[in-house]
Amino acid sequence: TPVGAPLYQQTGAVFGDSALSAITFNGTADTFSIPAGLSTITGDTFSFVGWVKKAVNGTSMGVFDFGSAGVGTNAGWRVRVEQSGAVALIFANTGLIFTSTTTITDALWHQIVVTKNGTSTTSAKVYIDGVDRTPGAVTAQTIFVTGNASFIGKSAASGEFWNGSLDDIAVFPYALSAATVTTLYNLGSAGTRGIIPAQFVPVSATDWTALTVALIPGGAINNILRSI
Repeated sequence: TPVGAPLYQQTGAVFGDSALSAITFNGTADTFSIPAGLSTITGDTFSFVGWVKKAVNGTSMGVFDFGSAGVGTNAGWRVRVEQSGAVALIFANTGLIFTSTTTITDALWHQIVVTKNGTSTTSAKVYIDGVDRTPGAVTAQTIFVTGNASFIGKSAASGEFWNGSLDDIAVFPYALSAATVTTLYNLGSAGTRGIIPAQFVPVSATDWTALTVALIPGGAINNILRSI
């Protein structure tokens, strides 16, 4: 559900996609709210993929929030770009898991991928433009099932809104491999659709230039949360 007045049909990131596939957010009120229970992605195994384009520097901005407003065993996670431009994975409201070793400080499109596969200090990874930028120090955090709403373009608890554009946001119920991450980036930047590998198909022929969020049912790709 759109909140505020996001601008549709903006110039997109993935060159093989529609030229007007992205959505621009104003940094103060624009977001998309996703009801609790839309996906059965649970706990410590997931991947986030998205293309981001910043309009400003020097402020923390939420890219995607998977039910992080809860506490304790009802708290999810969020992906945020920090004031420095580093990409952070955060448990609940304050449980920082990592920040990336490189930063995003320009106004160009960049692909962000965050994966988690367990609770150890080696379970979480962050990739920027297909390259592993995971720091040496990763905090072990146990993430639980959440019953809270999720958001595209803001952090739930802190209200850190995205100022800029987002394109091809997807969440997977498993950790993508480094090879798959590189393939997705190369496909997207080389002029073919790079968000979902070839064996993944959308639930319908929806025009992705208007923001839609859908579950892709069946088999190994069950419960993928997909947008644009």
